[in-house]
Amino acid sequence: MRIACDTGDVGQDLGDLDAEVDVIGPVGLEEALQRKAAAHIVIDDLSTAGYRRGSIEALALGCVVVNACDDLHAWHVQQITGGCGHPFEAIDPERLRGSLGRLVALGPDALSHMGRRNRAWLEAAWRPTELIDRNLLPLVDEAIALAKRHKQTGDGGGLDEREHERHS
Repeated sequence: MRIACDTGDVGQDLGDLDAEVDVIGPVGLEEALQRKAAAHIVIDDLSTAGYRRGSIEALALGCVVVNACDDLHAWHVQQITGGCGHPFEAIDPERLRGSLGRLVALGPDALSHMGRRNRAWLEAAWRPTELIDRNLLPLVDEAIALAKRHKQTGDGGGLDEREHERHS
C-alpha cells in the first residue's frame, strides 16, 4: 500500500498508518507523475478548500484522490462537467489520519478498483472538447454578440449598467 503526497508536513503525520508514504516534494513533473502513478492514494491540496491540477493528474493515473474539496468546489465540478459530480475523497484536514486509515483498511484491491473508477470518471466527464463546448464557447458567443451590438449602436452594445459591470 502506498500513499503519495506533495508536502512533508502531511507525510510526517502519517507514519503510523500501515502504508508506505512517499513525500514527493519539489521534483520535476515527470518524476512526480511516476511516483504518483505508483501510489494507491494521492493526497492533494489540504490547505485550501478545493482541488488542483494534482487532483486531476492523480485521477488520470488511476489513483484514489484525497483533498479538501468543499461544497462550493464540488458544485463547481458538477456545473462544469454537466452534472457528473466528483470522485474525490473530500476530507476535513483535521480528520486526515482517520480518513486515510479508513481508506488503507479497504486494501490495495479495493483501492485499485476505486482508482480505475476514478480514471473512468475522468475520461467520461473531463473531456477537454466537451468542457470547452459547455463552458467556454457560450461565453465567446456572448462576447461576439455584445461586440456586434456595440458596433451597431456605438453605445456600449446596449448594455445596461449591471450587464456592463458583469462583462468588465
